[in-house]
Amino acid sequence: EKADGIYGTLEDGSRFRMAQITTYKNIVYLDEEGRRQVKKEQTYKGSFCVVTLNKVIKNQIEITGNSRKLRYDKNRIEVDSQSFEEEFDLIAKDRVQALRIFTPEVIEMIVSLRERIKVPFRVRIEGDKIYIKIDNGDIFEPISYKAELSASAILEYYNTVDIPVSLA
Repeated sequence: EKADGIYGTLEDGSRFRMAQITTYKNIVYLDEEGRRQVKKEQTYKGSFCVVTLNKVIKNQIEITGNSRKLRYDKNRIEVDSQSFEEEFDLIAKDRVQALRIFTPEVIEMIVSLRERIKVPFRVRIEGDKIYIKIDNGDIFEPISYKAELSASAILEYYNTVDIPVSLA
């Protein structure tokens, strides 16, 4: 059964699906009368996308936000782009294969994509899948009937859907 979301097939036959997700954690506490209560607290709201490629990549590759914690990770790969290094960390088990995929042109495309969408995103490549987490809040919530669908809102939708297309 397909849930709400965006589905598509790219020119090379790769498929993608994207949806807005919200995650919660349950907080259990006792109220004033000693009764057990459960309160939901939102922990994340954004978009999640899965691209299914036509080929299998025998490596685990991640593009994460720049982190001091990962600065000395043995699997961290430095690339020749100061803009990329300021925003991201590239982590991979197989360094040679990762650098074959993340050529200078691909690195620049990722930097350009980040500048265009103006929200953080993370990427994980494993097997024939690309998983993309986009920290864009509730972008796909219905627009109120009183508000107009502006050109900037349409551009924001386009840029969001273009992320899996560009990365694939």
